[in-house]
Amino acid sequence: MTRLPEWFGTGHERRAKLFACLAVVCLAVATVGVLSAPDRPRLTVGDERPENNTYVALQGYQDEGRAIEVAPDGDVVWEYADTDDVFDVEELGPDRVQISTAEEIPEAECPEQYRGDGFRNCVRNSLRIVEKSTNDVVWEYAWFDAELHEHELHDADHYTVDGEDRWVLVDMGNDRVFSVNRDEEILWEWNATETYDRPDGMGPEGDWTHMNDVDRLEPGVFQVSLRNFDTVVELHVENGTSADDREVTVEPVVGPNSFSGSGGPLYEQHNPDRLADGHLLVADSEHDRVVELNADNEVVWEFGGSA
Repeated sequence: MTRLPEWFGTGHERRAKLFACLAVVCLAVATVGVLSAPDRPRLTVGDERPENNTYVALQGYQDEGRAIEVAPDGDVVWEYADTDDVFDVEELGPDRVQISTAEEIPEAECPEQYRGDGFRNCVRNSLRIVEKSTNDVVWEYAWFDAELHEHELHDADHYTVDGEDRWVLVDMGNDRVFSVNRDEEILWEWNATETYDRPDGMGPEGDWTHMNDVDRLEPGVFQVSLRNFDTVVELHVENGTSADDREVTVEPVVGPNSFSGSGGPLYEQHNPDRLADGHLLVADSEHDRVVELNADNEVVWEFGGSA
């Protein structure tokens, strides 16, 4: 059975460090069997282990990108490493997970539009459904973009409408959010240029919004993290007969709601998660903390902040 690296320590020390780490990065993982967030965050320590296994997505711009499943005793009991980077992993069923991946592709193998564009390579983003028992990819939605860094697929969320599978994805490189079905049809999409003005002098490949997370909150409402705006917004998607006539409106939840603005409690956040009581639990990245905000954007709990 695979073990964690030696730099985690040995014995009880390793286990204690492991579960401290898992508690801090809880926003970037999906716990097996848990379908909704708890009312209140709670730290798990070495002598109070999780009841379930935990999935962790490991990002690595070299070769270390993989998805793993960690048991309460600290053992890695499953691993998927057939990609360069993994940004999100979630369970779909007893033997299936969905994985948000990004792979750097050599220039010569890129689509023609990305050859000679000034970037060394291109990226192939893909949302994969993987059968855990075989690690076979049983379904995939993929697209190419100009480069790996700041153009990767950070997150996707699965949901159903009238029993039909759907996924909502954040396309960082194109500053858009969109939904697809199992037939790979785009059902609706929203591009940030519909609501915001791109800064003067910033081209289409610039790191503008840096969208890095999306969650379906309820039918027609999707929460999106605009990292470079220090802002979390809700997208309200109205019904229409096609993707072209579905109207999407934007409602800011927290933050200055602009690329150039400052102020507000967050600084380049990742993975905002709406709790059952309506509070927002966020990995507030550049403030080095996990923070819980109420409806008035007041801090009601935080962990970290030590830089």
